[in-house]
Amino acid sequence: MTGTTGRAGYQELWQKQLGMIRMMQATSERKALAALTVSGHVVLLDHAGQEVWRTFVGAAMRTISLADTLDVLAVDDSGNSLLIDARGQIQWKKRPTAAVYGLISADGQYIVLVTREPTVVLADRHGRVRWTYRNLLKVPAALDISASGQTVAFACRNELGEGLQAVAMDGRPYDAFMGLDPIQDIAVSADGQVTVALDRGQCIFCINCVRSIGIWKGKLNADFSGVSYADQTKQTLLYSRDGLLTILNVEGQPSWEHRFQEPLFRARLTSDGQTIWYATPEGRVGCLVSTASRDFSRLEFLDVEPPSSADGASLPAFRKVWQIDLAGGAGTSRKPLVRTWLGADQIEYALVWDGRDTLHCRNDVGDEIWTARLPAGDVADIAVAAAADLAIAVGKNGVVGFRGDGSEACRFFGNFCAAHLFASGALLLLDEKGAVQYHRHPGQPARTIETGGATVALLGSEHLARLVGKNRVVAVDTEGNIVNEIELSAEPVFQRMDASGKELVAGLRNGDVLVIGEKADVLRRANVEGGAKQVVIHRIEDTMFIGGAAGDGVTILRSGDGTRIRLPLTGGVSDMCLNRQGAVIATGIDELVLIAPDGRIQARTTFPDKILQVLPCRTDGSVYVLGESGFGKYAPGAEDRVMPSAVGFLEV
Repeated sequence: MTGTTGRAGYQELWQKQLGMIRMMQATSERKALAALTVSGHVVLLDHAGQEVWRTFVGAAMRTISLADTLDVLAVDDSGNSLLIDARGQIQWKKRPTAAVYGLISADGQYIVLVTREPTVVLADRHGRVRWTYRNLLKVPAALDISASGQTVAFACRNELGEGLQAVAMDGRPYDAFMGLDPIQDIAVSADGQVTVALDRGQCIFCINCVRSIGIWKGKLNADFSGVSYADQTKQTLLYSRDGLLTILNVEGQPSWEHRFQEPLFRARLTSDGQTIWYATPEGRVGCLVSTASRDFSRLEFLDVEPPSSADGASLPAFRKVWQIDLAGGAGTSRKPLVRTWLGADQIEYALVWDGRDTLHCRNDVGDEIWTARLPAGDVADIAVAAAADLAIAVGKNGVVGFRGDGSEACRFFGNFCAAHLFASGALLLLDEKGAVQYHRHPGQPARTIETGGATVALLGSEHLARLVGKNRVVAVDTEGNIVNEIELSAEPVFQRMDASGKELVAGLRNGDVLVIGEKADVLRRANVEGGAKQVVIHRIEDTMFIGGAAGDGVTILRSGDGTRIRLPLTGGVSDMCLNRQGAVIATGIDELVLIAPDGRIQARTTFPDKILQVLPCRTDGSVYVLGESGFGKYAPGAEDRVMPSAVGFLEV
């Protein structure tokens, strides 16, 4: 899924199937969404897509509205109103007026109800009526309320025709905007000043309803059905029933669009413009996040202390799920290697070189898939391409390839230190001089890729490789062509692919940490005093875990609330990987530590082996640990929350 060329798009953070739903509402921040199911349940999902609570309200419930406080207002077929608190408990069921539908303000203090009379009624959160507006000839088809109830705006029809009316908190109406086509949706800014209105004539209006002046208007090229407004960025999101999403900039001009392959029931843009909530008629709800560049090096983070964790004696430990012993590696210069991948059968596999002469292929429950012998000599790297049904091992003695069943696919001579496989079966090989060879198929004649300098690492996905040099990163496609490149301000200290497998994370000697997209654009930037040797990004929590090069522990940057947590770890950070609960960190004294995004230590274990690498498990909350003498799967001892995988992002 791609957005408009040259503009930042959105990628899917998570999605969830709830079954048939009648309505979806979301908070103005990336906090939560609520859905009303056909069966009569109100379901609240948090920012990670996890169900917080589910409350039965009855099949007669018609509409719901969600406040930023996570209070829910529901209205049933009989005109009764129901208030549900943030814990899912029903606070009251009242009838301030015989309502058709209603909304609750973002601060949870006011509710506005529409009746069949027709009237519009503002009441406080206890149902006490503040004012009633009666100058209407039909039931308003659209309604919105500002964050603290300062302004209520609604579609109106009177003797002057169709238009837009706004009313202040004290019940005083502002001047109406009349002579419009029927209004079908309205979005009011948090301060109540700005209103964006969408009519049935494919026109959109942005007005200051308090001062009664227009800001901009536009003619649309599609039949949109809904609108939302981002206060901080002044962007407007439009969505249509047939699946079209369009974002307008501060001047009302289109800046991005995307068409879903299925109809859209509802969509909302958060106030910072970073998140789009959406729902489909079939009950799929989800969250899209912006891929626009974010420069954290310019932000001032507030240092805070992490919440107190349990003492060491009561902390949960990691429990061994399974482990295999490795014959080589311990006490030698040759260390084991591992690569993991998710197969087409949605089973995760691991290919492990034991540090001596054997390759082991295991599935995620530890079952042996196949084992193969390698000729004596060092293995410098292994690479896997599931789509090509191919795995290779490279080293001083050349290249050996294996099919998915463990049978040998190819063998040829050479001296290589790294390899990368594409889904097509094409192969990149890096020699000790920093030159990269491209083979359309293993064993076929090679050609050298000219990168303008020595390459120090090969990384990437099955469709795009990253050639990392001392001063640049070059992107190469499956045909061996250079498609993008980016100059680096300093030499990389470390480089790795992020959990999605599409973005490169690099730490430079000058302390910069860069997240580089597939188009060689910098998506995120941060600067770490003293430099970084390991970085993990938890996208769901919008958090960056940074292992300092000075060996003093981990720094957690929480861009959502602008806070920074410094957590000292004895021995420093030797490796880290993403986990559903935060990040799993291997320390220099071979401790395995699970740290939550808020800095709380969730689990801790002293490992009996020298830890070489930790890798995330894509199918559950476990972690793979590669040691000098073993490889296995480990899980936190306490039951962890089931959270959606942070891998496999869907590009929008």
